[in-house]
Amino acid sequence: MDKIVWHFETKASEDRLSEAREFARRMAHRRSIREFDPDVQISDQIIEACIQAAAQAPSGANRQPWHFAVVKSHEMKLQLRDLAEEVERDFYTSEKFANWRDDIQHISTGWSKPHFTDCSHIIVPFMQMRRLGDEITEPNYYPKESVGLATGFLLAALELAGTATLVHTPHNMNFLNSLLGRPNHERAFVLVIVGAPRQPARVPNLTRKTLAEISSWY
Repeated sequence: MDKIVWHFETKASEDRLSEAREFARRMAHRRSIREFDPDVQISDQIIEACIQAAAQAPSGANRQPWHFAVVKSHEMKLQLRDLAEEVERDFYTSEKFANWRDDIQHISTGWSKPHFTDCSHIIVPFMQMRRLGDEITEPNYYPKESVGLATGFLLAALELAGTATLVHTPHNMNFLNSLLGRPNHERAFVLVIVGAPRQPARVPNLTRKTLAEISSWY
C-alpha cells in the first residue's frame, strides 16, 4: 500500500495541555436540549462542515461504513415526528419497558416529540452493514463501533459550532429506512436533533462521574 508523509504539528507540552483542557471545557458545556427555537435555522454549510468532521473518524479497514441522512424540510420532519411518536407511545405505555421508564423519569421525557418539528435539522447516521460491489457483497468490519465513533465526532463538531443537540434513540428505528429511502443493508444508528435552544434553555440538573470513577492508571 502506498504511504504518504504526514506532517505532525509539534506543540509544546503546555500548549497541548491547554488545548486538551479547553476541549474538555467545551464538551462539558454540551447538554441534551429538548426545547428548540423554531424561528432559528442553522445554515446548511455548518451541518455539512460537521458531517465532514464526522467522516474523519477511524473505521474498520477504512471502510467508512456510514451515511448521514439530513432532514431539513418541515414536511419531512412532520412525517418523521408522526412515526417516531407512534413508536414512542408503545414504549411509554408498554409494561415491558417499565424499568427503563423508571430510570429516565428524572429527565422528564414523554412520547410527544415537539423538538422533531421545532429543530433546524435532523441528522440520521446510518450503519452500512455490508459493502456492495458490482458483483459481490462483503460485510463491513465493526460498523457499529465505526459509526459510533463518527457520531461522537459529529456531536463534538456541532457543539464547537455553537449548535444545540439531542441524541434520540427510539427503541425501534426500522421506519427510518422506508421514510428516508435508505437501502436494506443500512441500519439507522441514532437520530441527532440540531438547532438553537429556546430561551431560557432548560435542562435536567445532571452530574457527571468523577475522573477517579471513570479511569484507571497502570
